[in-house]
Amino acid sequence: CALNRRALEELLSDNFDEWKKDNENVALVMFDVDNFKDYNDNFSHTTGDEVLKLVASTASQLCNKNMPNVFRYGGDEFFMAIVGNDRLDVLTKSLDLLRSVSKLKIRLVKNEDVYLTISVGVTMLNNKIDSPSEFISAVDENLYYAKNNGKACVAFEKKIYR
Repeated sequence: CALNRRALEELLSDNFDEWKKDNENVALVMFDVDNFKDYNDNFSHTTGDEVLKLVASTASQLCNKNMPNVFRYGGDEFFMAIVGNDRLDVLTKSLDLLRSVSKLKIRLVKNEDVYLTISVGVTMLNNKIDSPSEFISAVDENLYYAKNNGKACVAFEKKIYR
């Protein structure tokens, strides 16, 4: 199950300064369900809530000691924090997330082979990011970059991966 937004904010506020001081490899991964409003319109809000739980559960299956939790940020937006992994590992985990949700084969439209997907934004902590809110804003920009470049992809610092 996913933790809430407050838990994410606490994780960031409790650890941000230490991560910066220690120059720790930390990534934020933000993802949301593409065209989720269409899903709710086609099936129902109750069914939509069940799908969000399934997406969160699928993401949780990818968790490990470096990526221990999934956080529901709001609506159909989720976060994961990855600590101690290099850029390639972070990209690999993000692509695993993208593919794991696609493999669920949840129909977006009744009686059509159109399936639910997610878009993923990823940002590594760097020396230009000075606060937890800037970290969240940076990953949010990457999520929008994914949305604006075809959805169903990972945007990792302004590059698109599928």
